[in-house]
Amino acid sequence: MSAVAAEYTEYLARVQARTLAMIVSRVPAVLKSTAEYHLRGLSLTKGFRPALVFVTAKRLSLDYDYDDMVIRGVVVQLVHEASLIVDDILDQSPTRRGQRAVHMRAGRTLATCLAGFLNYLALTLVSYSPRLTQALADLVADLCVGEAEQQRGRTLPRPIPLAFWEHIAENDTGGMFRLAARLGGASDPLDPALRDLALLYHGLDDVSDLLAVGTLQGGKDADLRDNIPTLLHVFSPDRSYESLLAAVPDALAYLKPKLDFPPLGYTSFWLDLRAMHEQCQGATRDA
Repeated sequence: MSAVAAEYTEYLARVQARTLAMIVSRVPAVLKSTAEYHLRGLSLTKGFRPALVFVTAKRLSLDYDYDDMVIRGVVVQLVHEASLIVDDILDQSPTRRGQRAVHMRAGRTLATCLAGFLNYLALTLVSYSPRLTQALADLVADLCVGEAEQQRGRTLPRPIPLAFWEHIAENDTGGMFRLAARLGGASDPLDPALRDLALLYHGLDDVSDLLAVGTLQGGKDADLRDNIPTLLHVFSPDRSYESLLAAVPDALAYLKPKLDFPPLGYTSFWLDLRAMHEQCQGATRDA
């Protein structure tokens, strides 16, 4: 169990239970079996994104309602699941959380419809608040920009600029972290400590995918096949597996300073990312 999951066990269990309950009660019959299939692996998630809602409210010492924080965690979980479905379709990823990706099982049309409906459900949960509705709209913009930049980066010469990769990470992982923080009561822009956690998460996902150890999200096959501009491409002269593998130490060295001290209020997140960094270092030595 991850440090985040261990510290926020009750909260994450309630978020997952409410998420699944929404699937049962509000997803139409034509999409229900597809939704239930995709969410089979929900218990395998690290819980970073919904936990950030609760953590932010605690860090800001807000007089929050616990059940409301659970609902806001559900919002993050729903839009995260929708983004995973879209990512898998765009990257043609065959698997997700140890099973066939939903688009491989149900087809691209139903998978796309499901992603749209999950976003709709999230929107209904925040529609009472213009501020939270705007936060959700901003996430959509962040993800679109991140995906478009990633597409552009597939054709750029290697190595790619570090600032270019950071921009992708800030819009992709950072966009979701930003939404979670805003749902927890934070204001814009993204807190510097949370930005560092987003860069760490995104960068370690890139490295762990290539090494196939403790993967956070996807897998190396899609990254290699589609020339996805990962952190390794910042330190690699070309797109070959051998060059990307040789770039792992430099990528880990770039991330290491962000792990020197645990950011206030985010200790469990820092512990999980530090453990992933150590796993990647060990796998590099064994490669």
